[in-house]
Amino acid sequence: MERISASTAAWYVGFLALVGVPVILIMGRLSDKLGRPKMLAVCYSASGFH
Repeated sequence: MERISASTAAWYVGFLALVGVPVILIMGRLSDKLGRPKMLAVCYSASGFH
């Protein structure tokens, strides 16, 4: 397996943070609107299709 450079690894971490933070905020807002039990049911159901 080939190792990746430090700059590539830093780019990946930055990209995942850039994408991950808005997803967390959106999921939190949906959880507030729908209620936690409904949100958990939707997430568990979605994970079954993966």
